[in-house]
Amino acid sequence: MLYKLSLGALACTLMLPATAWADTFTVNHAGDAPDHVLGDGACHVLGGGCTLRAAIEQANALPGPHTIAFDFGGAPTTIGLTSQLPTITRQIAIDGTTNGGTPNAQAVGNDAVITVRIDGAAINSPHGGEHGLVFGPSGSGGASGSVLRGVAVTRFSGVGVVVSGNSGIGGAMTNVTGVTLAGNFIGLDLDGTTPLPNGAMAIAIQENASDTIVGGPQPADRNLIVSDGSRSAIAIHDTLLGGLVAGNYIGTGRTGNALLAGTHTGISLNGARNVTLANNVIGAQDVGVHVGNHAEYTRLHANRIGVGAGGAPIAGAGSRHGVFVTSGSGVNSPYETRIGSTSAADANTIAHWGGNGVRAEISNAGASNMSFIAILGNSIYATGGEGIEQIDTANGHGTAPGSRAPGSITGLPRPVITSTAGGMVHFTLTDGPWDSTLRFELFASTECHASGWGAGRTFLGAASVQNDEDGQYSGSLVLPSLPAGAAVLTMTASSDYGGQFGTSEFSQCAAVQGASPGGGAVAVPTLGHAGLTLLSLGLAGLGALRRRGPAGDLLRRLRRLPAAARQ
Repeated sequence: MLYKLSLGALACTLMLPATAWADTFTVNHAGDAPDHVLGDGACHVLGGGCTLRAAIEQANALPGPHTIAFDFGGAPTTIGLTSQLPTITRQIAIDGTTNGGTPNAQAVGNDAVITVRIDGAAINSPHGGEHGLVFGPSGSGGASGSVLRGVAVTRFSGVGVVVSGNSGIGGAMTNVTGVTLAGNFIGLDLDGTTPLPNGAMAIAIQENASDTIVGGPQPADRNLIVSDGSRSAIAIHDTLLGGLVAGNYIGTGRTGNALLAGTHTGISLNGARNVTLANNVIGAQDVGVHVGNHAEYTRLHANRIGVGAGGAPIAGAGSRHGVFVTSGSGVNSPYETRIGSTSAADANTIAHWGGNGVRAEISNAGASNMSFIAILGNSIYATGGEGIEQIDTANGHGTAPGSRAPGSITGLPRPVITSTAGGMVHFTLTDGPWDSTLRFELFASTECHASGWGAGRTFLGAASVQNDEDGQYSGSLVLPSLPAGAAVLTMTASSDYGGQFGTSEFSQCAAVQGASPGGGAVAVPTLGHAGLTLLSLGLAGLGALRRRGPAGDLLRRLRRLPAAARQ
């Protein structure tokens, strides 16, 4: 629901007519000459015509907002630059669709026609690192509210598109807010399939850039974004507040099904606050989404990570982790990362990674504890490592199979499925948090992970109950209808502290009675009935038991008995 509300509030910023643009400068010259008379309101270079450089210079020199349009008679045109363009310091809409282009109209795939490519291959600088388009600060708001739509940005030695509040070393820092990048090919040729990656990231959002929108809610807003095999496609670092990356194909071309250019990491967040990643298709060689040092309140909703737009694996992707939440070398660990939510519409699909589906790792002994890693309602399967891994490699905790990293990562212990007989799923949780609300989620898969823990391909349902004061719980769920081929069940447990969740790793697999695991699956036990009528009340009944009085006292005594005595 957060994603839908955010898009509803921001949708007006994605449409150019929402702002009264003061002047339009029309680029009709593919060269790189500067404007002849700066600030006269007429874009022209010596010899005639208007270059992109001259249009930006004129727009920067005059009170905005402005539009930069293109007219090459509809012909596909490459604007080859010989030096970095000036930083955009006014509210400017750069609209490549004005040269006969058309935005994507497909719900799945991308049929956009882009006819303007801005290319940096001819820039010859001894220093390197030249960027393509830079939306930056100047005076009040700088490039705030600017829009980039319908262009391809390729082969710059630095970043393809930068949104930043930093005016340079020793310069002023200004909050640049509300820049929109929609309907572009960043790192791809005009055909949308030939990779021409930029030397660093495709897109960098950093240093006091807030509420940047990459993509949007409509098919026309979908960007195709790729980088090379050593860089992130999108890097969001040290942003002041907010940001939305939605509806894009990241690491892939038009179909959304195959990795292009060897994109190393799909999206990287460090020191970013309140960023939402929603409805993207993400492929990468190494990591799909990296949530690093001091990233706070990150939300991942309804993304396909390692899974193409058509539902098949993204070919060539996934050597490490789908979502990697880590302290890295920093001392401030990420705080409150939510992957999925209690709404089914927000479920992410995370699969086909050589490492873990979701990995939360403390890798620096001096890092702060990692709090509130919520993993709710997702589909996580077909991973080389466990589907969910909580590990403290800096201090050697949680490294053994089936173990976790208590303390430094505040997830719960795994629940244990004790029986799948009689159309019921019986389970226990020990050493949970005292006096908190617990959410138990049930999953079905065609086969168990090789470790015996997880996966969780199909989310079957959940129930929330109030834990008692000793941190012990046992209960039952009615087994719902299973998808075709489902043979094993797993569970996760999450604590709910007023909407802030901490989630466990997957439980051990339990076989569904009468079902046959898929080919290559590890053997899992078919469990018998636990035999305690009192503990088969179900989640709602057990949650309604009073913690005081005879029923509550009996329940607490039973939980404190050794396991053998309770059978």
